[in-house]
Amino acid sequence: LDKKAFLTYLNEIYNVLGYVCGEDYKFGKLGLGNRTDLEEFAKEKGQIVKVVEMENFNEKEISTTLIKGLLKDGKVKESALLLGRNYSVSGKVFADRKIGSSIGFPTINLKINKDKFRLKNGVYEGRINLYGKEYKAIINYGARPTFSLDEKLIEAHIVDFSGELYDMDITLFFTDYLRDIIKFNSVEELKEQLKKDLQTVKGKK
Repeated sequence: LDKKAFLTYLNEIYNVLGYVCGEDYKFGKLGLGNRTDLEEFAKEKGQIVKVVEMENFNEKEISTTLIKGLLKDGKVKESALLLGRNYSVSGKVFADRKIGSSIGFPTINLKINKDKFRLKNGVYEGRINLYGKEYKAIINYGARPTFSLDEKLIEAHIVDFSGELYDMDITLFFTDYLRDIIKFNSVEELKEQLKKDLQTVKGKK
């Protein structure tokens, strides 16, 4: 859609009272629409436009591009400072092969939504709220090479929690990057690393 058609479409499906955008906002086909176009359109409709001034982070302008770059690098802690919240993934817990339970680290599994902006594959520290209580979590985001499983999904061990969560809709919050995903030579090596990950996560506030 060109710039005017895009705004017209928004007004057809929403009861638009106004708009909030950045100083360098672009919209419509090829990004040809800008804040001036938006302000002119809004004036005709009797709507308001609030333009938010650009802010900097480490001498770089805060933007969607900057935040996406941080997420691609696994820098979820830094991205949270700019977003004002932690990167999160929501979905329905499904039953998998229960390998985690067999080695003493039971996990929940979520599919990675194809429409969700993807993180760097890796092992993360996370948080999850269950039944009114917050728990820490170790989250594997990506494949599971030790077991020759190439499908990329989210597998999370919830610290100090026991119980079944199958078919429950949950949200995982990613709070810090722990390490890369690697292929271990044995299940025992994996277990030893998971013990280290657990101590790292438990030691954080």
